[in-house]
Amino acid sequence: LYRTVRGSSYVLTPRELANASSFPRTYKLDRGHDGRIFSKTKQVHFIGNAVPPLMGAHVIRAQWNSRAQLGAAA
Repeated sequence: LYRTVRGSSYVLTPRELANASSFPRTYKLDRGHDGRIFSKTKQVHFIGNAVPPLMGAHVIRAQWNSRAQLGAAA
């Protein structure tokens, strides 16, 4: 993805992409749990394949509410 600032385009950083996808600022993108360092390409790949946290929360809430309604109707 590209961003235009004052007529110039540049590629968004992995952090900017994560922010746009609702990942919290504290979410670590550059390293794995074991300390392995990830390239920017790998970071962008991870963000692109992830379910954005806010969307995931909305999907789970909708499923929870529909199951509760089904249980109440039974």
